[in-house]
Order: sequence, then structure tokens, then C-alpha cells
Amino acid sequence: MIKVSPIYLLLVSFVITAPYLFGQQDSLLRKYDVRHYDLGIKVYFSKQSLSGHIDITADITEATNKFMLHASNSTLTIDSVIYSQHKLNYEHKSDLLIIQLNSIVNHPSSIELTIFYHGISDFKGDFENGGVYFSSADRAATCSEPNFARKWFPCKDIPSDKATANISITVPDNLTAVSTGLLKNVERKNGFATYHWETEYPIATYLMSVAIAPYKEFSEIYKSINGKEMKIFYYVFPEDSINSRTDFINTTKILTFFEQTFGEYPFINEKFGFAEVDGEMTMENQTIPSIQQNMFTGDRKYELTLAHETAHQWFGNMITPTDWKHTWLNEGF
Repeated sequence: MIKVSPIYLLLVSFVITAPYLFGQQDSLLRKYDVRHYDLGIKVYFSKQSLSGHIDITADITEATNKFMLHASNSTLTIDSVIYSQHKLNYEHKSDLLIIQLNSIVNHPSSIELTIFYHGISDFKGDFENGGVYFSSADRAATCSEPNFARKWFPCKDIPSDKATANISITVPDNLTAVSTGLLKNVERKNGFATYHWETEYPIATYLMSVAIAPYKEFSEIYKSINGKEMKIFYYVFPEDSINSRTDFINTTKILTFFEQTFGEYPFINEKFGFAEVDGEMTMENQTIPSIQQNMFTGDRKYELTLAHETAHQWFGNMITPTDWKHTWLNEGF
């Protein structure tokens, strides 16, 4: 993410609040490592809301009879928690979801929980906040840095616990839903489309994203320094489709420079690209950074910002800090 002046205050706030953000006091978070998220959401533009379910697969690192996740109380309502075909009791308060398991789960072993929930948005696209921003009747996008993924899905919302992820987004059939990883397929039924995205590479929760709009899409082929071919995808609002062609003209040159400097693009088996969003929401989401609309000028005015978000794919996305007090390293590189 990049911003001219508020970034300094934001970075300072990360350091001051790091014990809270990292969950230093939350010993339950240290009792497991998430291995995989399987997230499915349906978006309702008329109500600026969503419904969803998430399957969480985790490895138990210390015997426990409780399982704790981050889940915002201001935006998420938990409907049920399922484990081994049984409904579990849970407590949802102070942005934490504490689940009572029906027995002690020992180390080493794994666990898979399914959580059904629904949510609303309290996010207006401002730089200091996050969650899901419904900017119009047919545009919405997420922003999750530093600890706002919990505002749109239950998760272990700390940067040190990366996991692979499947993300499925159901939207009206006239819209496109973009996310991290590779698009595996699109199912269309009864006026809706469900976009299924999958990651091969582990990802931190703050780098998972969704962007929805009646996008114009174009792409180009990139060949890495090791000879691998990958598609670069661009998702832009119709009114910016002409300007974007000029603004993105040097994407392959930027990638080549960073590859020659730091090594092959770290997500070469998936994709790279940019998705246009509203608000102050330019952000280095893994494989698909968000670029806010006012940066589409048709004269490459914000090309350094594109380079900045591209560099984050190495510093921040591939190499991720353990906790938020070290986020200056992401921005510093």
C-alpha cells in the first residue's frame, strides 16, 4: 500500500498497537497453524452485504479444546460452526471468535472447521480503514491491510500464518469478480456468476482480496528470466479502458527489472495483474494489486506507484514480516 502523508502516522500506529494486532496476549492463536482456507461469499449490492462460509484446515501445534479466530463484531454475524458434522458452541466478542471443541485435539493432528456467517459493510474506502467497500450499485472491493481481513471473513488475521486459499465469489451475472491466484472456472446460473479462484502459493490474510465491477479485461504474455510464460491481466472500469493501455504499457519492463534484481517473480505459476478500484485503496494484494481510479490518467503519471506495488510481490508478499511492527521493511524495500 502507498500513500504520501498518512502512511507515516499509520506505520507509527502499527508499532504502538503491535501487541494487540499480533495477538501477543492470545495464547490460543499459537496452538495451531492454518494450512488452507476455502472461502465462499455471495455479494448483495442492494443491501451492501454478503453471506459466506469458510472451511479452515489447520495443524494443531499444542493440545487444545478451544479454537480462536479473528472475526469483526461490527461487520460479521456468525450463524454456525461445524466440526465433524456437529454444531459447536462459540463466543463472539471483542473481534474474536472463540470456538469450544467437543474434545481435546492433540498435537500432532489436523482439524477442519466450517463457519457459516453473514456480514455488512462499514467501510467507505478511506485509507485508514478496511473491509468491503460498496462504492456504487455495481462496484465493490476489499482492502485488508493491516488487520481488516477479519471484517469480511473469519480468519487467523496475523501476517505470520500464511496458508493456501480457494476463494469463490458469487455476483450478478453482468459483473466480474477478481481475486488472488488463478481463475479456475466460472459457473453461471439463475442470473448469477460464481468465480472460483485458487492460490498455489501460501498467502497472508491481509493480501487476500476481492474486486467486483463490470470490468473491461485485457491481458498480455510475460516471459520470466527463467523462460516461464505467465499471463498479466488488467481489470479496469470501462471509462478508463483507453487510459489504462498507456498507464500499464511498461508493466513487463517493471517485472523484468525486479526479476533481474531480486530473482524470478515469486508467483510465476499463477498470474500478475492490476484491478481498478474506487476509494483510497491502492494495495499490493498478492498477484493482483488494486489501483485506485484517480491514478488512471493516460500519461503514466503514477507509474512509480505501479512499480511500488509490483515490488511488494517480493517484499511483503513473498517475504512477509512476522508481525506488524516490522511492516516498515515491506515499505522500505
